[in-house]
Parts: sequence; C-alpha cells; structure tokens
Amino acid sequence: MPQRAEVVELIDEARSEVRREQPNRLRLGSVLSGIGTAVQTVAATEAAYHALKAAAAMAGIALP
Repeated sequence: MPQRAEVVELIDEARSEVRREQPNRLRLGSVLSGIGTAVQTVAATEAAYHALKAAAAMAGIALP
C-alpha cells in the first residue's frame, strides 16, 4: 500500500480522536477521508475501504 506508515499514523490518529470524550467531528472526518482515499487506491483492499466507509457512515461521516 502506498505510504503505509503514513496511513497507519492516520489510523492511530482516528482511534485517538474517537476515544476522546468529545471527538472533533471535523478532524475525524478529515482523517477518515484521508484513510479512505489511500485505501481506495489499492484494488486489493476494496473490502477494507467499504468496511471503513460503513464505519464512517455510522459516525455520520460520508466518504467518497
């Protein structure tokens, strides 16, 4: 996956934000969108992207 270390860093950031008492939805949406874009670029990870998209939707965040 392109920029694997950077994507892992974004995932860690999203986890940290979600665990906050009052997560910043704008920050979370931006991070999840970045993760989604990175994952979407790799055809073999299509299922992972759809799982991420569904999780984001549950948080009220629409991904491309």
